Amino acid sequence: MSDKDKTWKLKLNKSENIVINSNEHSEYFREISSHHVDVNLGFKASHLESSSCMNLTDMVRYSWPQVKSTENLIAVHQSGKYIAYGIFISNTIWSVRIHDVESDSRHRVDDLYYPVADLAFVSSYEELMLAVIDVKGNVFIYNLYFLNGQFHYERYLEVTASETSAPGPYKLVWYAGDKESSIPRALAVTRGKKIEIWNLESIYSSHKKIAKTSALPISILREHIIEMNQHNDLVTRVCFSVDGAAVATASLDGSIMFFQILDLDEPNVPKPLHSWEPHGGAPVTHMLLLDNYEDDVFWRFLVSFSNDNSVLKIWSCESWLCLQTFSFHAPSPGDVIHMIPYVDRYSKYIYLSDCHNKVFYVLELFSDPERPIAYVFKFAAFLVISPILSIHVNSCDVVLRRNPGDTGLMLSGGDDNDIHTDFDDLRGRDLNILHDNRIRLYILSPKSLQNCELLFPSLPIVPDSSRMILVDDEEEEEEEVQKST
Repeated sequence: MSDKDKTWKLKLNKSENIVINSNEHSEYFREISSHHVDVNLGFKASHLESSSCMNLTDMVRYSWPQVKSTENLIAVHQSGKYIAYGIFISNTIWSVRIHDVESDSRHRVDDLYYPVADLAFVSSYEELMLAVIDVKGNVFIYNLYFLNGQFHYERYLEVTASETSAPGPYKLVWYAGDKESSIPRALAVTRGKKIEIWNLESIYSSHKKIAKTSALPISILREHIIEMNQHNDLVTRVCFSVDGAAVATASLDGSIMFFQILDLDEPNVPKPLHSWEPHGGAPVTHMLLLDNYEDDVFWRFLVSFSNDNSVLKIWSCESWLCLQTFSFHAPSPGDVIHMIPYVDRYSKYIYLSDCHNKVFYVLELFSDPERPIAYVFKFAAFLVISPILSIHVNSCDVVLRRNPGDTGLMLSGGDDNDIHTDFDDLRGRDLNILHDNRIRLYILSPKSLQNCELLFPSLPIVPDSSRMILVDDEEEEEEEVQKST
């Protein structure tokens, strides 16, 4: 039988169990070597100290609502230099504030008559463009710039929702545009179970005479908008491919769907490419695509979430096999776990914030550059005293251990050594030389936005290629790896 008739699979243990107790340590580290991992909290959220691995500095003091939401409470520019968030001004006035990190200055953008539901910067290092949607579904897009050290903004588009527009919740997702792609700049707007894909260039060029000074009713823009109504319940996530030619969507109806976009100028529905129910029909509450935007590697692996994001599955987008599953369990059956997931732009880690139990998880990923294999091989958990509502990762790297003799940390699954996360350089490296993983990120808690340096030792574990084996398709064991339909 040729290799074409075989499938790459991970040769891992079937399952393992992790128990975290707050009365032992404020951080926990472990090697992962199984297909299915159960994480059990052995405590209720009563701890009074955060992990010493987290060095926090206040940036903004403000009271953010602690709500279970899929929308962004803050938006961070790709450069990490600008942060946007909605603020309350008076009984009938809300606004958007821009925080300039380098100068530590704050600037207001426009006054709104309704609270901000979601906001997002265009995914570009060079451009400073912000989209905002309020709780009534009205959309505002601004160009932001600094001239002679002074902050300025100008309206690019304002689009008012109609009374017949689909209700929320609302979310905004940018496709920034690519010179090598035929797909122009676009904005995806989710309205409940409906998705709209706006051709921004076409909308602006057709209405630029009035766009900067007047609001445009959405009813006159329909020829520039593709409407997608394939889901039967609320849409929880939308992702564009790097060239804008494909869209991935997730929904509480239990499905994830991939679509091909042929032309934004034609009133057609995107072409279906693939769909499946990753959690056996259970609502899909979130989705992450494990793309490395620095190496131009896209849509090879996907993470699906269910049960308030307390269950996650890692999938290959080539073989459509489930590679690994994590299930997080509350201290007792009546307790709640609600995770807020995030992945950095390098796809080195999956980050999970358990808001109710005040635990912050960092799952380190390995993905094979040639084979459809990815899995979490290192696990870290950090106790925090305030719930983390949102995060944004600015950088993640490896540094020499500052003080090798004084870590004060519990290590589970390995000695107090380290591993370099650039796996190609790792195999010739002396693992007895101590390093730390260093992640720099912004953390949003209910009362402040903070700058955080997370510094923690990495276990001396090298992802082993012998764990990747070719098996006959007919010999796959469903109990270890689930195949999508």
